[in-house]
Amino acid sequence: MEDSWKIRKTPVAVCVAGLACLLLVTPIQADKPSADWSDPENVGPAVNSSFDDQHPAVSPDGLSLYFVSNRLNGLGGSDIWVSHREHRSPAWGFPVNIEVLNSTASEFAPAFSPSGHVLLFGSDRAGGCGGRDLWMSVRKDKHDDFGWSAPINLGCTVNSPVFDDGPAYFDDDETGLGQLYFISNRAGGLGDRDVWLTTKNWDGTFSTPTDVKELNTAATESRPTIRRNGLELYFTSTRPGSVALNGVASSDVWIAQRKSTLDACLPPVNLGVLNTSATEAAPSVSPNARTLYFNSNRPGGYGGLDLYVTGQEEH
Repeated sequence: MEDSWKIRKTPVAVCVAGLACLLLVTPIQADKPSADWSDPENVGPAVNSSFDDQHPAVSPDGLSLYFVSNRLNGLGGSDIWVSHREHRSPAWGFPVNIEVLNSTASEFAPAFSPSGHVLLFGSDRAGGCGGRDLWMSVRKDKHDDFGWSAPINLGCTVNSPVFDDGPAYFDDDETGLGQLYFISNRAGGLGDRDVWLTTKNWDGTFSTPTDVKELNTAATESRPTIRRNGLELYFTSTRPGSVALNGVASSDVWIAQRKSTLDACLPPVNLGVLNTSATEAAPSVSPNARTLYFNSNRPGGYGGLDLYVTGQEEH
């Protein structure tokens, strides 16, 4: 384990610089072509509860399902929990609270780096730059769900005095730089909450975030997730074109594609079969884009928000 993988009691800027080594250890690999999504299935009562279960993220090895829940026996309002399975096909086991990641406040939207050694998430705990900030934690063993270090704040270049959440990290093979997408309601956006982008520089620092105009509208966009090849971004939006409930657009999952990582995204498209007039939100795509998890409060669940999964079908 290299020293750069360890959290030290140093300023945030130095700790974030160490993120450069951690987030570049896994190269981008070719992915299978896209296909049609299957009808979503509830992840089941072993994982879902009578409370809100949301913001799923599957580890790069496909064996751990991280999510956020406000169920009983947590540390704060909403905590990060993990469910495990021994192989990729069996059902998920009963969730366990990852106490080292949680606080007496609330945690949201966990997202893995491609290597599995870094976890990014949102939290409104004390010690940040604003109302809700982006935080990170690292681990030596990428298979150890309880080996995470104490979280550190990503710093006030990325974070703002207002709302910052929903991280999605991507290593751009074309430029050699990292891209961190997230949502924020900071000044300069098009709507209530927009998708923003910051670039991780060679020295490990992050650039000033910019609004990703082609993804955003005057409505609300939230929690992006990006395919490993960088050519597909999934996110949540209440824009026109979402399934309406009583004449008002609901929260739906959308996809935006691009020809290369150097190009802007094409106009986003509603993912259709995934969406209903209820809430569909917080998509998380697998590295090969064959599986997509999300949360929904559609009828037939076990509580408020439940976790659902869909797969892509070959033709």
